[in-house]
Amino acid sequence: MIKIVNFSKNTNDDSLNYKLYKFMTTNLKGTIFNILGFNFFCKNILYNDLVDLFYDKQDEDVRLLIIYINYENEKKLTSKILFHLLKNPYKIILKFYLLLSKFFYHKTMKYESNTIQLLTLIIDREYYKKKISLDLRDKTIDNFHQAYVKKKQAAKIIASFPIKNVAAAKYYSRNNFNIFLKNKLYNFIEKKYGNVNKY
Repeated sequence: MIKIVNFSKNTNDDSLNYKLYKFMTTNLKGTIFNILGFNFFCKNILYNDLVDLFYDKQDEDVRLLIIYINYENEKKLTSKILFHLLKNPYKIILKFYLLLSKFFYHKTMKYESNTIQLLTLIIDREYYKKKISLDLRDKTIDNFHQAYVKKKQAAKIIASFPIKNVAAAKYYSRNNFNIFLKNKLYNFIEKKYGNVNKY
């Protein structure tokens, strides 16, 4: 079964920190954190109040990663990223086209305070395929989204993914997320939630 837990900012577990970072950067080759590095990830994602991070750890490995953020904190995180890159211009040179796509085609959108952004969702599909049904896996994760939205007194979740990411397209379509915007590289999606129980 999936057991989603909140990352504790009070526990400095170097092994878990690295496993979370490695799980993200291995499964999302295009993530900007491959450029920003492990230290930036720890300081601004794990041990900062900008995001809420949840995960499922099975057989000593991270199998699921969920990160939520709101609009005001996304602006703060974007500022931290830009400041870091300006302090380390060689990273811009090495990954210029990737960064261009992130900031030109995927710039921060303004959205309402009753909206939560699903910043990251990574699922170890092969692992869960051997453990539970696809329907149960999806339902467990979607119920968690619903409960988080309720806790934050929000109304909906938005997210985005590269157009070429077929697995993401299938997941979001299967779970009734709707595309509200697209460009050459990304689809932007949303889902409204009603009343649910807290997680």
